[in-house]
Amino acid sequence: MKHSFILFITLIGLFSCNEKKTRVNTLTDFIPNNPSVIISAPSIQNLQDELKSNVLIKTFRKTNTYQGIK
Repeated sequence: MKHSFILFITLIGLFSCNEKKTRVNTLTDFIPNNPSVIISAPSIQNLQDELKSNVLIKTFRKTNTYQGIK
């Protein structure tokens, strides 16, 4: 009787397992629904360096719009 119970529990455990479904996400899946700004760049480091040295951005650093985007 004890072996039947162990076999029964084992079978229930095996048949109750679900196959894990994996989903591959693309980068666009992580963009929120109504974004204000989307910036796409092949190299984040190059983008950061260019933004730090941009004269126009340096001029507008103190504005509320710049602070909001930052």
